[in-house]
This record gives sequence, C-alpha cells and structure tokens, in this order.
Amino acid sequence: MIDALDRSLEAFLRRAVPLPASQIDVMFGAPDRDWSAQRNRPTVGLFLYSIVPATTRAASGLRERRVGGDTVRERDLPTMALTYVMTAWVSDPADEHRLLGDLMRTVASNSELPVQDRDPALPFPTERLSMSLVGEKDRPRFDGWGSLGISPRVSLDLTVYLPAGPPLSMETAEPPTTVDIDLADTERPTRASHRRRLAGRTDPANAGRRVVGRRGSATVEESGHFTLPGDSVDELRLVSDTDPDGEPLTSFTEDADGERSDDG
Repeated sequence: MIDALDRSLEAFLRRAVPLPASQIDVMFGAPDRDWSAQRNRPTVGLFLYSIVPATTRAASGLRERRVGGDTVRERDLPTMALTYVMTAWVSDPADEHRLLGDLMRTVASNSELPVQDRDPALPFPTERLSMSLVGEKDRPRFDGWGSLGISPRVSLDLTVYLPAGPPLSMETAEPPTTVDIDLADTERPTRASHRRRLAGRTDPANAGRRVVGRRGSATVEESGHFTLPGDSVDELRLVSDTDPDGEPLTSFTEDADGERSDDG
C-alpha cells in the first residue's frame, strides 16, 4: 500500500509541478552521501521518515450502516500520518530554490491527493486522502542529516493521511424479535403501561399492503419491513384495499432494530 502511495505522489508531482521524466528524477531512497554523489541531473527526493497515528484526524471506532435492509457493523482502522522529507538536488542554488518553490506551491494548492493521480493498487478509490505541509502538531521536523553523512539541506515536510486499511466487518448479534416498552409516571406510580411490538420483514413485493394482528396493524415498507403491536405468537394477516380479508402471513423473518416506522 505504501509503495502505491509513492507511485501516486510521483504521478501527482510530475503532472502538477510539472516534473518531466526526461529532465528530472524522482527518488524515494534516504539521501545519504553516496546517494547525493550519484546525482547527475536535477532530482526531487521524497524520503519517507515517519509513520505515526494521526492525532489530528478521526480516531478509529465502530460504525453501523444499512446494507440491503440489514445492519452491518464495521470497525474503522486508524488513520496514519506518513511524512516525507521533500528535497531538491540541483547544482545551481538558484535553480534548487526555484524547484523547491514550485514543489511548495503545488502541494500547498492541493489539500488532497487527486484521484486522477492515484495508483490502481492504492486502496480506497473514493476516500479523501488529505495532504499537508504542516503535518501533525508537536511533531519535530526531520533533523537526521548528520546521521546520513551529509550537510543539512533546505527541505519541506509533506504529510499524507492514509487509512491503515479498509473497514473491518464484524458479526452483529441476532436482532430482537419483539420490543418491550415500559412507561411510568414518577408522580403517580400507579399510572404505568407496558407495550410490546413485533418487528418483521416480508417480501418487498408486499410493500404497501397491511399486516394485521389482534392488537393492531402496520403498512409494509418498501424494504419489506413492518412493526406493529404484538409478539411472536400472534397470528398475522396480509391485507390490501383489493383484498380486505387478506391471507395468513406465515412466511416472514423476525428482524427488528427498534427503529422501524409504522402507522398501526
């Protein structure tokens, strides 16, 4: 995944700066003494030196969404901040500064990695991949030139925010077949009520018809769901304007999440 991000960043910079492949190299290795001595034409260095959890971005957690009428629970993986040291290697200091200025302007003008530049192997084709020259708060800038054996150079920190992976699906508990609702009056304890509601799902082709039980009725939604007063032992009938007597509803799935609407 990180190698796909490398290719995506190179494609973005070559297109947007631009950095013609016939004139300028783009390198991702550590710019040590041997590396810098081998440069025989202008080069842009993108050295990945830090991968840390993004404290300024949304933390990982659980989320639920509806898929085909079912509730799916997913766990988001954390967003990571990947920081590159961006350098320009040109023999003439004026040309080096000009190239650095072009890189700075290009990245500052784009708050996210454009979709058109993303490598096909990079996951999340529609996910917003933010990038910034500011990066994470309280993160020190790269200061490892001495350990690389070269003199300090002017550089830019380019931080890209990348999810550690796609959401992970998790098994959910079986949905309740009935929902009990207890109401009480704190000032008059004798005034209390208990209600039980039956939630189910039938063929979506029955949408618009009514499910009738001995305690109430409800209209079948477009998804095939319905909720009405009752419990799992009640006998239900499926009726419509053209068939007021209806037919016994013997084939349905009990599947409630407590949020179905009904007008029974």
